[in-house]
Amino acid sequence: MHLFRSALTPILAFVFLCPLHAQEQKGLFGRALDKIVAPSRELDPNAVYQPKPRWTFAVTGDLRQAGVSQKQEFTLPSAKLGPSGEMIIILNPVYLSSNLQGKVGKGLGFQAGYGNLSVAMSKSFRSEGTDSVFSLDYLSAGYALQVQYILLTNPVHYHMIIGEEGERGYVERDEMTDSPGQMRSFIVDAFYAFNRRSFAYSAAYKGNMFQRRSAGSWMFGSKLILGEFSIDPAEVIVNLAADQA
Repeated sequence: MHLFRSALTPILAFVFLCPLHAQEQKGLFGRALDKIVAPSRELDPNAVYQPKPRWTFAVTGDLRQAGVSQKQEFTLPSAKLGPSGEMIIILNPVYLSSNLQGKVGKGLGFQAGYGNLSVAMSKSFRSEGTDSVFSLDYLSAGYALQVQYILLTNPVHYHMIIGEEGERGYVERDEMTDSPGQMRSFIVDAFYAFNRRSFAYSAAYKGNMFQRRSAGSWMFGSKLILGEFSIDPAEVIVNLAADQA
């Protein structure tokens, strides 16, 4: 319920902050919104029809699966006394693989939009751990921006080998963490179309514009992905891996 309330707050704010009345009642946010969703002056009306901005609401559903895996190789030092009593430092090879894998889950969400803008949130249900997605989309005729935030929590499976098999100090562990690990991802997608006169990319995907005459365009696209994977520092695997959490 807490997650639902926290996700519903920005959607309701988006809805109620969008002014629908006289220009004199609109603040800075309302004027900026009007500029964003207003029909493009660059488009040829004979090629693209642009209806007035309107509200859209939708309940969404999907099937999804997310996860992250890591493989690491490093060394951990240990010491022993030599035949003459001298201290000998030994570098033990370590192999560690970890995997946080969510199951295929059913997601239910809500989407609210006005003109080219839309805000969406969805959450998996009847699944282990947490699997939530929040996104903000802006899709116009010739350019678009999508921002997504993904949160996944689940127990982490790990396989760790320290040292060489048959040698003293050899350790092998294949276990699950007691506490869930966490994966957070921040993804930004954007594109720009160079035909600013007769091409409307959003006509095929959003329905807020209608392509009257066929047209194409060269396009430039880019993607940024930032991610973080973490394990509870109190886990045994963290201590064995020299506090790498």
